[in-house]
Formats: sequence, C-alpha cells, structure tokens
Amino acid sequence: MVKLNSLPVISFTSRYPCELTGGIESVVGKLVPLLTAMHPEWNIRSVYAFRRPNRFNRIPFLGDICAGLVLYLRTRTDTLTLVNGAEYAWPRLWRHLMRKSSVVVWHGTRDFEIQALSPRQGVLLRIYATLEHLIVKRAVLASAHIAVSPRVVEEIRHAYAYKEDVTVIVNGAPELNFGYRRNVSLAPSILWIGTNAYKKGFDVAFEAAQIVREKIPNLQFHVAGLETLPISSVPDWVITHGAITRERMMQLYGLAHVTCFTTRYEGCSVAILEAVACKVPSVASEAVAWMFGNEEIACFNSQEFAARMLALLLSKEKAEEVVRRQASMLERFDWTLAASQYSKIISERLREVA
Repeated sequence: MVKLNSLPVISFTSRYPCELTGGIESVVGKLVPLLTAMHPEWNIRSVYAFRRPNRFNRIPFLGDICAGLVLYLRTRTDTLTLVNGAEYAWPRLWRHLMRKSSVVVWHGTRDFEIQALSPRQGVLLRIYATLEHLIVKRAVLASAHIAVSPRVVEEIRHAYAYKEDVTVIVNGAPELNFGYRRNVSLAPSILWIGTNAYKKGFDVAFEAAQIVREKIPNLQFHVAGLETLPISSVPDWVITHGAITRERMMQLYGLAHVTCFTTRYEGCSVAILEAVACKVPSVASEAVAWMFGNEEIACFNSQEFAARMLALLLSKEKAEEVVRRQASMLERFDWTLAASQYSKIISERLREVA
C-alpha cells in the first residue's frame, strides 16, 4: 500500500472554498473529486485563499495580491499546482524553479474584464487596469495553460502577445434535473445572479424586470450574490439573497421561472450551465450567447431582455420549448470529458517535473 505522503500532491486553487457559489469554486469543487476517483495514485486537494468574501479581500488589486500570496504559501511545496485565475499565479512565477510545476487555468482575462467593471473608465480604473495587467502578464510564464473558452484564448493572445499552445477545456454541466415547474401558488419570478453588479449587468436586468412588471404586476425579481444593490431604494418586489451557498443556489433555480444573464463579461458561465441543467428557461447577453450554440439569441439591451422574458413568463408552452432547445447544449459541456482532459495535462506536467 502506497503511503499518502509519498504520492504526488496536486493542488487546485480557488479564491474561496468550493462550497460557496462562484464559477471558479464550482469548477474546483467538481474536478477534485472526479480526478481523485480517476487517479488514486495522486493526492489531489483543493486550496482556497479566503474563507468567505469580505470588504478587505474584495478591494481591487489588493485582494488579488493577497490571494496570490496566500495561495502560493499554501501550495509552495506541492508537486503541481493548477492556479484557477491568472491573477493569482504571479508569486509562483517569480521563482523560475516553480514555473514547471504551475498550470494556469484562465477563466477570463483581467484586461477585458476590467473594461466591463464600470461605465466610466476613470483614472483610478485605468491605474487598476495597468497594475492588474502587470501581475496577470506574469502568468504566461507557466508551463501549461488552460482556457475555459475559445474567446478567452483570443483574449490571451491579444492582451499578452502569447503565441504558445493554450488548451481549451470548457466547464461541465451539473447533473441536476429539477424539471420545469410553474407552480400557480408562486408569483412569477426572474432570477439574476452575480457578485459584481455592473459586470454582470444588474442595471440592464433591473430595468428589464421593471418593464416586465408593467405587464405582470405580481412579478418578483430575485437577486443572488450581491450583498448590497446599486439602487437608492429597494422595491418590495425585489428579493435579495446576498452571498449564498451552492445548496441554496440550487433551491433558487428550482423556484425560478426565468433566469436572466445580462453579463457584460464572462469566460464560461457555470451559472448558465446550472440553470439549463435545472430546466429553467434562460435569456442571455451577447457575451455568453456562444454557450447556447447560437449567437442570434443574444439580447443587447433591457428592452430585448424584457420582451423575451415576458414571452417565457406568459406562455408555458414557449417556456417548455426553450427548455428543450437549451437542454441540447449540455452535451457539449461534460465534466467527465473535462476531467479526462485535465488528467492528460496533469500527467504530462508530472512527467516534466519528475
């Protein structure tokens, strides 16, 4: 019997624990047990920087610097580390010897993400963008790179002039099936999810919900992920849930009539995959329309979002048709396939560092 401490230690990092909602957290939370089952000869673990979001670790740039340092200290003796989020890889890559033992998983690029953080690109935001560019650019020194979508690969090449291979491994869809439910005892509801109001398009979603409410007065607008809303007063038909666990997120999917993805920037949205797996009809922005395999479905403003959500809320037949059509997309997002692709890269890297 092989002793545990004799096995190669492979760490998957994330900003927060895997049980919290968040794209990176859900990816790590799914891959670690899958790969552990596939490779008992590896000691695979998940490592996080902060126990939960707070005001300090959400400070732009400073939060990324601290997360990078904490993750480095917690993984510096590991055989191989897959750093989820290029902005957290910089401490490892200052050391030449650790470059071979580092794989960067790009869930997006800060250069393009920052453009979607605020409607006004002021001096402070430009300084933030410059500083982030410097630390993220360090990530290209890693031995291997994984991107969650072809679009992210294009961003890496454009922002950092990176010409080497980048492996595209899209996220998988969860194995969930709540079935489509329109309970007459429940008020019609729209679900919006995000931890950054402007980047995820809260303003567009809120305006669209207001338009829909003119036709459906008892509409409820559920907001998950935001601790505070960027509006002066919160109407009673807007229900906030704040930062929630993944279990609670699944409950919200089960109650939602429509999910609204108004994001201005996204790599590969786990929330969309969860919503579709839960058979909730979804409307989406241009940034994530590729996930549905048809960019013609993209909404570009609040009026378009409102019109499509209204059609889904007023017609059960229309909603069920959309659910069936969107369910077909899940075949392209498979966690077992993703784990196999990760396994191949990890095996190659282990041979390099042996």
